[in-house]
Formats: sequence, C-alpha cells, structure tokens
Amino acid sequence: MARIGIDGFEDNNLSFWPVNNSPTVQSSAGYDMSGNYCVYSSSQYGKHAFDSAYPEIYGSFRWRPVHSTNAQRVFSFYDEDFTNPIAFLTHNSSSGKMELRRGAYNGTLLATGTKVIQTTDVTYLIDFYYKPLNSGGVFTVKVDGVQDVTYSGDTTNLKENCKMVSFGHDGYVNARYDDFRFDDADWIGDTRIQGLAVTGAGNYAQWDPSTGNNYECVDETIVDDDDYVSTNVTNEIDTYALGDLTGDIESIKCVQVQARMAYQGAVTPTKQDLLVRSNSTDDPSGSTISPGVAFVNYQRIWETDPGNGDIAWSESNVNALEVGVKAIA
Repeated sequence: MARIGIDGFEDNNLSFWPVNNSPTVQSSAGYDMSGNYCVYSSSQYGKHAFDSAYPEIYGSFRWRPVHSTNAQRVFSFYDEDFTNPIAFLTHNSSSGKMELRRGAYNGTLLATGTKVIQTTDVTYLIDFYYKPLNSGGVFTVKVDGVQDVTYSGDTTNLKENCKMVSFGHDGYVNARYDDFRFDDADWIGDTRIQGLAVTGAGNYAQWDPSTGNNYECVDETIVDDDDYVSTNVTNEIDTYALGDLTGDIESIKCVQVQARMAYQGAVTPTKQDLLVRSNSTDDPSGSTISPGVAFVNYQRIWETDPGNGDIAWSESNVNALEVGVKAIA
C-alpha cells in the first residue's frame, strides 16, 4: 500500500476530522497554502481515525504558526484505544525548535530539532515518519524537506500501533494547517491537494433523488444533508461528472473520493461502496462501508487509474473521471 488518507479542506468543512472542537475552515488566500481552503486552530483540534491500526506511518502537512508566545502543540498520535496520545510533536517558543515527545504535549522529551522557527506567519512543510515501539521505534521530522530531528528507541507511551492522528490541541496552539497526506510506505514530500466538486450527471442515475436531478443532490461543497440520493436495490449505481483540474499539474499521486453516507430503515442492501468510472470501466474500491443512521463522511483512495491499465493518473484522465456510489447487499 501507500497513501492511506489525504485532506486539504477543499470540501470547506472538517469531514476528514469528525472528532473536533470546531477549528475554523477558512480561505487559504495569502497564507502560502494550496487550494481554496485551510484550517485555523486557536486552542482547537481535529482527530482522524484510520480504517486500520498501522505499525508505522508517514505524514506531511503545511503548518503556519500565527505567533510564538506559547509553546505550540503541533501534532499528535494515538493507538487503537484512542485514549491518550502516545507521542506528540511540539514547538518550543523559547528555543524556536521542534521537540519530539513520548506521550502528551508535556510527556518525556525525546529529542530537540536544530532549525529555529521563530518567525511568525511563515508556512513550513512538515514531514514525519513515526514507528511506535517500546524498543527500536523511530520518530523523525523534516522541516521544508530537510531532516530536523530524529529519535530511535522507546517511541510510544502505550500500545505499539497508530490508529488515530490529531492536529492542534485544546490549548496553546495558534496556527493554520493544510494539505494533510498520510502514507504507510514512504516519505511524501511537497505535494498539493486540489478539490473537485460534482458538476453534472454521470453514466448512471439508478439511485432515487430526494428532489430534482441526482447529481444536484450531491454537488454541495458545504455539507447539506437535506437533499440526497437513496436506493433499496442491490447493485444499483449512481455516478457523477467532476470539474477539471486547474494550474500546472506535474504528476498525480492519487485520487480520493469522499461522500457522506447513512443507513435507514429495513432495506435490502445494508452496505455501500465508493467507486470511480474511468474510460468506461467501473471500479468499486472493494472496501465496503456499513454506515450508521447518522450521516458520516467516508473516503476511499485510488493510487492508479483502473480504466487505463492501472497506470499513474494523468490530468486528462482525471478530468474525464466519474465518481459515484454502489449499493452492496
């Protein structure tokens, strides 16, 4: 595997971070971020739980401290119990350097970086590799592509896996974040996230719209659960056209499809799956979803293009892509 999750807040909400205390999604203009939106955390956090617990994890994000009068609580890791952080990345406002800690923000100091980050309102690229082990673990952080701090040894305060991550904290954080990317195989580096919204009908319109046309029920860029598509028929599919990519595209690492889903009543298909339709080829993710009675966001990733021989995505093939949903028994 490789990519296990991405989020650039381009849906203008915290859907990737369902456990949160309301950091603000805002325009990214003027902040050296990418896309249209970023998130501002002032003593707030957002938490994302992965589908699986990972023995090691790579990640990357853009981080823009707003001031340095207090120690910044930058990013944290949790094991499968979700109880307390097993490791924390902090920024020491006195020294201006990054700190690796085992446990919470005030846990055991493992190592201190060398780069002085005292200038406020400058955006930094943060890359990390984290392997949570009581012996032989590794915790490494790069700043702007250069290794700044690393530690080998006991890197977890609790269990030896990572199931959830969190940006910010409910105290002493004042920063903007963007372009979160997570991988289970390799360093990520300087890549950007671009959001594409639904713009029109696709090849299939088999689900039932709550009102109007199918695609118009799922084209919001701000969450609205008042209109939707639904079905009680196994294997029915709905697909939708997307807007085109913009700007200079050097390469495309993956395509992530996300949707809000819920299950209600005594219906025959109890599961759903997200899919892409490329070059007339329908490709469900194969990782079915069993939603609950409340709408929740789900994501699935395609690293290669299934309609063109499972090669890397090209700009033209993404622009021709349809995304959708399939009902599964």
